[in-house]
Amino acid sequence: AWLSISEHFSSVSRGVIDLGDTLYFLGITMVFLLLSMISIRKVRISGQKLGRIGLFTGLFLILVFVFSESLRFRLDLTSDKRYTMTKAAREVVKTIGKPVTIELFLAGELQPGFRKLQQEITGKIRDLDRYSKSPVRVIIKDPYDETTAGNRDEYFEELAGKGVLPTDVRQRTEQGTITRLIFPGAIIHMDGKEEAVNFLKHNPGFSAEVNLNHSIESIEYEIVSALRRLSATQKSGLAFLQGHDELNPYEVRDLAETASSLFDVSFVTADELETQERPDILVIADPELSFSEKDKFIIDQAFMQGSRLIWLIDPVQVSLDSLSLGMTTLAFPRDLNINDLLFNYGARINTDLLQDVVCLQILVNTAPSTNRPEFTPQPWYYSPLLTPSDQHPVSRHLNLLQSEFVSSLDTVAGAGKIHKTVILSSSPYARMVRTPAEVSLGIIDSPPARELFNIPNIPVGVLFEGTFYSAFRNRMLNNLGIQNTQIRNETTSGKMMVFADGSLIANKVRYHQGREPENLPLGYDRVSQQTFGNKEYFMNVLQYLSDDMGVMELRNRNVQLRLLDKVKLRESRDLWVLISTVIPILMVLVFGGAYYAIRRRQWKVNKS
Repeated sequence: AWLSISEHFSSVSRGVIDLGDTLYFLGITMVFLLLSMISIRKVRISGQKLGRIGLFTGLFLILVFVFSESLRFRLDLTSDKRYTMTKAAREVVKTIGKPVTIELFLAGELQPGFRKLQQEITGKIRDLDRYSKSPVRVIIKDPYDETTAGNRDEYFEELAGKGVLPTDVRQRTEQGTITRLIFPGAIIHMDGKEEAVNFLKHNPGFSAEVNLNHSIESIEYEIVSALRRLSATQKSGLAFLQGHDELNPYEVRDLAETASSLFDVSFVTADELETQERPDILVIADPELSFSEKDKFIIDQAFMQGSRLIWLIDPVQVSLDSLSLGMTTLAFPRDLNINDLLFNYGARINTDLLQDVVCLQILVNTAPSTNRPEFTPQPWYYSPLLTPSDQHPVSRHLNLLQSEFVSSLDTVAGAGKIHKTVILSSSPYARMVRTPAEVSLGIIDSPPARELFNIPNIPVGVLFEGTFYSAFRNRMLNNLGIQNTQIRNETTSGKMMVFADGSLIANKVRYHQGREPENLPLGYDRVSQQTFGNKEYFMNVLQYLSDDMGVMELRNRNVQLRLLDKVKLRESRDLWVLISTVIPILMVLVFGGAYYAIRRRQWKVNKS
């Protein structure tokens, strides 16, 4: 491929000046200049001299082509540096010790947007190959060419089973409009293992152009993170804490099963956490019972020794299920005995409830009492659709998150040098209700005045990073049977996330007598029949907390979207057609006429 002119030209045409490409084109230019000189002066050059020239030319070309492939210096002239490999990506690729083959299934008759996505993917793979010690090759396969009409459905199901998800597109043909499946994904093979990658992002809140741009931005992250998983020798440990009436294994099954491809997933009590090998990530999801001082100490010390923590806490006791028995229920604070622990780490979860204009809908019987029940969807302000922050790689470009009875979250100074980042919040139209309070379905018929929803972007999820001090460093723990010499007092590279809603990772469960419980997908809403971004969000959370190489930072890559002004284009279409057709012809005529006039004048002077 490195001998191909088109290969090097495609790199330069992107706006990248590569020293290797420059040497390549200089070498090609010199060869043609030399051949031209030989052709012009062939009568004057002896065969022996011509042979020496050919030998030196051949050696020179070999050196140029070899160096053009091995040199790494390049200038990315694009304003957003879209073709510059990040340090994290280079470090991951350099650790690859085996050849990599990438089967790309985005091929065939593609619309311009998908054609651009394909070009960006192949260009990124070429860039990765430049930095890798082992070859990284791409094979482009059109699923329609790989199959016949008889086995096409079976092949498509096989691809989907491997994780390459299809999307349907409408195409206009001579026979009319047809719907065609395309596979904007790839399977990466390395050392007998394979990993599926899907490049197309589909966020219902964005237009097709914006989703395509987000897909291009994430190409490097998707490929590099897959390569990192394939080259990993062991999985990180992920543990869900049990023993305080937390979410049970069925309620977190969807997230746990998805995470099991990257983590060794387990469910542990505090006593087991003390005696077993500490997990890389500990999840404390929606506890309902109070924590003992001993349990708090065990969690604190796991954190001090390097475990990363995820707290999903409901500080207010209320349930939508309790409303099914009547029109009202009471919401009151829940004492979990962890406020001092969280406060020490820089977090405070408030005992209030959020109401948000941007919310889910629930089915409510709107028929008169004497008529047959008729259920219609109505807004339920206690189930906000939470907004991921667009300023952090964990939450960038993700769909809204489904929630239920959410509280607000404050950050405090804490003990240590802690950096805090809000990564999940309410919409700009929310308010807080203090508890104890009555929660009533009557809010649907008599909603609060719109002007009361005047608090924007209330924090619900916060990331804490930095140096943390133990909450037990200055305490006597003899009554717990612990010697102070056993305490680790600080961690210098701690990471912790706190969310003021325990249900964010909970999937709905259907329990059947005598059969295995059945769970719905995480984030799925039965009323709107939409799947919100809960699972993708928390998979990013898990990967960020376990990422010590900075691979997640690749999700922060920003490729500026440059769309044509369709109104201006329509208004000035004739002008631009005229400019693009007439002006080149005029330029040829002007320069040709000027050249002819100059040559004619020269001949007149010479003759005279």
